[in-house]
Amino acid sequence: MTSKANIFNEYFTSISTAPDSILSKILPRFHMCTDLFIPLLSIEPLDVYHVLLSLNPNKSKGFDNLPNRLLKNCAQSLATLFSLLFNFILATSHFSTAWKIASVIPLHKSGSLHDVKNYRPISILPSLSKVFEKLIHKHLYSYFETNNLLYNRNSGFRKYHSTTSNKKSHINFSLPKIVVAHRELCFWIFLKLLTKSFIPPFFSNCVSLA
Repeated sequence: MTSKANIFNEYFTSISTAPDSILSKILPRFHMCTDLFIPLLSIEPLDVYHVLLSLNPNKSKGFDNLPNRLLKNCAQSLATLFSLLFNFILATSHFSTAWKIASVIPLHKSGSLHDVKNYRPISILPSLSKVFEKLIHKHLYSYFETNNLLYNRNSGFRKYHSTTSNKKSHINFSLPKIVVAHRELCFWIFLKLLTKSFIPPFFSNCVSLA
């Protein structure tokens, strides 16, 4: 088992690169889009309770060995305790190092089960770190949405957005420009579709667009 783990470890580390320790600490300069600051975050027990209830009990447990099923079943009893813990983290700006450790497991994609290249790594984070992350995400997402700081054609990881809405937005944005730039081509395509779809067969022979 150890030899298999080492083989996967060597392969996964060979196909990924860690960011430079110095450059990763330098943040780029951002243009200020708003003068409004993010309000001070205070995590309430009710918020923690709802997040705990939303956990998938069938998900694997992480490095903390806390299964989601336990957290979900004991949500009412743990909500207040965890809210105190999370608020302490925010107040002290100290995030536990143990919560940054991920358990990496290989997931088979396709092909031979004996070829290490047919696997991809899946990182399983500690359950409590994911609960904390969801609470922070809810607060930040609300701030971005309220102040219109998200790009209006960005559909990734947003509520009520999907690949369909992204395509629709792209078409609505690009189509008028394409029509203006290629009016003759668009007119030709329109007539071609019209002859195939709307004009009766005995009329279509009279129109030659080839």
